[in-house]
Amino acid sequence: MISRYLFPLPVLFLVWLAGSAAGPASADPVAVEARPLPFSAEDPGRVAVGKLRFRGGLHLTSENPRFGGFSGLGVSADGTFLVAVSDKGQRLSARVVYDAGGNLAGLAEADLGPLADLRGFPLTDRDDAKAEAMSPGVEGEIIVAFEGEHRLWRYLPGRVVPEPMPPPDELADMPPNSGIKALTLLNDGRLLALTP
Repeated sequence: MISRYLFPLPVLFLVWLAGSAAGPASADPVAVEARPLPFSAEDPGRVAVGKLRFRGGLHLTSENPRFGGFSGLGVSADGTFLVAVSDKGQRLSARVVYDAGGNLAGLAEADLGPLADLRGFPLTDRDDAKAEAMSPGVEGEIIVAFEGEHRLWRYLPGRVVPEPMPPPDELADMPPNSGIKALTLLNDGRLLALTP
């Protein structure tokens, strides 16, 4: 069963580009290898289902031990940048690369860094660092939902220290590993949060 919670936000949409803030929780460049994935392993030439056309899939790897476990992903409205958060408390940002046909081809200019705590230092406690979902906000920020200690934090552009947001009341009764699993911004400026 999936539960849905809606809560209001002001209406304005800007895309947050990570990595611009310096400080104890700043990001560093990271080498990311991207291997193309077919739509169907059984039929690699297949590129469509009905009217839907497959524009590419990637298997991403890195030798950086902090890479992986990404559970929240956001892509800019023009499709040129992405930001992802992991259950290890990491944040990846990168430029999205397309081939001449406009199909997904890889990532460039990737950086990886820890999400900051309320003092601006990297989240290091495994239970506190479980970023499970994220969404763009209305002031250029990303809003991250954490599990374990359920909470919502806003990471504004150019700032390291997040701002806590009031979560839905129902979140207080959720088990430690059953918090917000998906988060998205609706056209009217509210956030839609999904839980198991």
